[in-house]
Amino acid sequence: DNCIRKVSGDQVTTYACATKQGRSPKVLVDFALPHHAVEHNGRLYVTNSQKNNIVVINLQENRLEATIGASMSMPLTNAHRDGAWNQCTFKYPIGLAINRSKNLIYVVDAESNALREVLLNEKTVRTAPEPFPASWVHGITCLDNGHIVACAYVDSFLALCPLQPGV
Repeated sequence: DNCIRKVSGDQVTTYACATKQGRSPKVLVDFALPHHAVEHNGRLYVTNSQKNNIVVINLQENRLEATIGASMSMPLTNAHRDGAWNQCTFKYPIGLAINRSKNLIYVVDAESNALREVLLNEKTVRTAPEPFPASWVHGITCLDNGHIVACAYVDSFLALCPLQPGV
């Protein structure tokens, strides 16, 4: 139903939804198929897959803080463009993982078949330097040593991808 919720024990809190429709979300966001959410430094980063962007919600102030990815008016042929948050493009971002030591977020950009890096300090997005089978990957996590563990539905694999950002 295009909502992001926090489940803690038997309590469910609705953080963000596309519409209220009988709910009490803290933030209204134009979601279209949010797939994955991660929290970092008081912010919730959410893949907004069908809108081809990443939504940033400030959890302390309960507000939409930023959208990473150019507007939907951009043609999808321009997907996979690096640059500033308001100029970069995604094509079906589906998975997120945080590298806390590098202060960046990895994004599985499925239809661009790429692993993207959201540099939080610089507010830019770049494509990871190594090949990545993003079209089949749906979940990723970043280990403390900087390695990425990726899993895919199609081939039922678990792969350890030792990517080092900026190399």
